[in-house]
Amino acid sequence: MTNTALELARKGFYVFPIREGSKKPAISGWPHRATRDEDQISKWWDGAHKQRNIGIATEPSGLIVIDLDDKDGKSGSKAYAELCEAESNVDTLMVQTPTGGAHLYFRVPEGRTLKTSASALATGIDTRAVGGFVVASGSVTPQGVYSTIVDIEIAECPKWIADRLQRPKATKSSDLLDIKLDSVVDVKAAEEYAKLAPPALQGEGGDAHTYKICCHLHNQGISIPKAVEILNEHWNSRCEPPWTLQDLAEKMQRAYQYAEKAPGCNSLNLPSIKPKIIHSVSQISEAIPPRDWILDGRLIAGYVTLTVAPGGVGKSMYTMLEAMSVATGKNLTRNPPIRTGPVLIYNTEDPQDEIERRLMALCKHNGINSRKLDNVFYASGVQSPLRFVVSQAGGAQITHDREILEEIIKEHNIVLVVIDPFIRCHGVNENSNAEIDLVVQQLSALAVSTQCSISVVHHTRKLSANADNDTMDISRGASALVSAARIVHTLTPPSEEDREELGISEEEAWSVVRLARVKGNMSSGNTPPKWFSKRDVELENGDHVGVLESKLTSMQDLLQPVSIEVDVDTSVSVSIVDALGPFLGTGPVDIDTFVAVLSSQLPYLIVGMSMSVRRDYVKSVFEYRVNGSDFYIEIAGATLNIGEN
Repeated sequence: MTNTALELARKGFYVFPIREGSKKPAISGWPHRATRDEDQISKWWDGAHKQRNIGIATEPSGLIVIDLDDKDGKSGSKAYAELCEAESNVDTLMVQTPTGGAHLYFRVPEGRTLKTSASALATGIDTRAVGGFVVASGSVTPQGVYSTIVDIEIAECPKWIADRLQRPKATKSSDLLDIKLDSVVDVKAAEEYAKLAPPALQGEGGDAHTYKICCHLHNQGISIPKAVEILNEHWNSRCEPPWTLQDLAEKMQRAYQYAEKAPGCNSLNLPSIKPKIIHSVSQISEAIPPRDWILDGRLIAGYVTLTVAPGGVGKSMYTMLEAMSVATGKNLTRNPPIRTGPVLIYNTEDPQDEIERRLMALCKHNGINSRKLDNVFYASGVQSPLRFVVSQAGGAQITHDREILEEIIKEHNIVLVVIDPFIRCHGVNENSNAEIDLVVQQLSALAVSTQCSISVVHHTRKLSANADNDTMDISRGASALVSAARIVHTLTPPSEEDREELGISEEEAWSVVRLARVKGNMSSGNTPPKWFSKRDVELENGDHVGVLESKLTSMQDLLQPVSIEVDVDTSVSVSIVDALGPFLGTGPVDIDTFVAVLSSQLPYLIVGMSMSVRRDYVKSVFEYRVNGSDFYIEIAGATLNIGEN
């Protein structure tokens, strides 16, 4: 299936692997990991996985697929034919499904956002568009093969279908209230936006980018004539090539016709309106989009994650390490990123040069070329303070700083923002639940409006040496912060019980920290804590900077996947598995030596288990890369098998 997947990608389809003989995705986070990158596709369908089925993510591919279901008493094909007879029929690419149904592929019209639905057109007719996928032609299931039966160019979705499947727009505020367009404050905000907005470039999605900018002005409450004037004066000259005034007017008209939100929905003069507060379960689509995890169980797009830690344990370094993992795709925290992308580290209390020391130390320790990290952004709250809410004579007051950060996030397509620490991003009483809740509302609104993950670092209260620190109650100040965060972890030094289990003295305890989940509204199950070791890194200027690295300490650790980076000389860093350090020495070793040591010593690393249990139970997969190719090492007892992945 490798060649089929590559051919689909070359035709413009965003593909991802589906389990062999199944319709279930073989990877998590497929909505954002679907790709046209041929190197990634070759790895997904390489070696033992060459017969994986192929999924096509409809949204990034610009598709809406009509799924005609002809089983279990349904007759989607007949229902669709009747609709076409009443409306119109357009020939397009058609794939027959193993159960006798069909997939009709259409291009989504420009400016339209069409929904994934179940029986929205008629019984037996489903659709796959936003957040959806279809199994590609050539894929095989126990019921049969997906096969192309009409192989022609994909047509644009007929208007009658698009009109019925247009995603519901927000209730137009102009239908309920007398909203004045082009208010002074909105015009000023639109002008500032146009000055900062990136230009549209021909051949680089300039048309879609322009439409997005026009939608922003529409949402701001700017009329079509005024929007054309603003764009032409403050933005158009930077475009390549510049738009004509007629072009800009047409783009704005399209925004007013198709924008999902109401004109002026983001107006600074928007009066309050009565929202729809109840919905019917019958209106829920069966194709609910999956949660948009960035790091499984830890960071999720559109939500706030909180890390609570005492001073000096390495909380800033940990969240920086996490950000580096998301930006590079490297598994630096033993939690492989599901989605990668640009990150922003906003350190509210350290100057810029100190932030830079830490970033360079992380790069050096993890073998990352800092010159290639053009997707890791950082800012200092010392030089550029942001306060989302401040105290004034009349009480807590929301500032415009959230809008400033929102523009930065959107401009650089940031997927993760680290705010460290929380105390410096506001100017209110940290013990006031009402005031802190106002701050958290700003962070939550920021996460929702940008669909990025917000990682907030917060201090603990004074900890007791013998108390249970695996609780969110150790958070300092008002409880509103931990109550609002959907995911909360603590990062703490080892307890006395931990030290006994790890076999370290009280004097050595400073060198390790423990990350434990204490609240997980978006995930379930018992997640074991993770341990991290502190390491010293000397920079080129002679400064010494502390960094964190993941530490293997238990049977559960050994059973988790561990990412091993191997360079072209096929050498491996001994820091990957701390427990093997005494056997590997202090420098790089060749692969054969590493394999020999790992296979011989693994049984002895699992203390307290009989040999017979070890051989049946010890099974793990260590992935590593040699000259750009993926391989696996499978460990079963003391036997190692190496093969292509």
